[in-house]
Amino acid sequence: GTDASEQYALAQLLLPSTPTVSGFFGMQVAVTASGSIIAVGCSGETTDVGEGAVYVYAWQSHAYTHVQTLSPPHSAAISHVSTSHSGVWMVVGSSGVSSNLGRAYLYAYDAYSESYSLHQVLEPREGEGVHYSNVEFGYSVRMLTDDTLIIGAIGDELDGSKTNRGSATVYQRERCESESTLPPRSSSKAICMQRQEWNSNPKRCVLPACTFALCLNASMMYEEVGVLTGDGEGRSMGMAVGVS
Repeated sequence: GTDASEQYALAQLLLPSTPTVSGFFGMQVAVTASGSIIAVGCSGETTDVGEGAVYVYAWQSHAYTHVQTLSPPHSAAISHVSTSHSGVWMVVGSSGVSSNLGRAYLYAYDAYSESYSLHQVLEPREGEGVHYSNVEFGYSVRMLTDDTLIIGAIGDELDGSKTNRGSATVYQRERCESESTLPPRSSSKAICMQRQEWNSNPKRCVLPACTFALCLNASMMYEEVGVLTGDGEGRSMGMAVGVS
């Protein structure tokens, strides 16, 4: 059993490096399975391109250190952020883009620079017809593995007849055969000074034995594999998603 005397104690307080009024730092928090990376959403922060940012912290010298700030490429408030368990991928939902149509931004960890960079922008699918405004695609996001992610859209109508029916879209990525799954900041960092090269077959890439040797060929993108929809009774499906 658990000893009643074993209580949690404050170990560290994370704060935004540039605090702003109504910045809402901490609105969403994501962490890798090992705890080596923490991502904190700050939905109201004003940046050069609009509102919203994600603060990335790495475990260094027995404490979390701010190492990067991610800003969405389009002006809109960030809704949610999620990382894969390994930390290879980070997905940021921005449901307010384009009159609340919404987008999700997928970032990949680059071992060479030890930072995340934008890899792919996901948008609502065309589906059964024209999407309406206020779909709020990206309102909730969840990385399941390094290969699968789910994005919720609480206002998705699909056919226009059921207000806020909502949907959750499942995306998958095909791994390359030699892909590595080492955690960020591993001891193999020095090997990653080599330039990654791919051959003409996107399913088989030629890579050094490198931290997060991802097959980032342009054709190796996440693709939609299924859509889950609500019952049409006014319930906003996709408001939150999660798995154990």
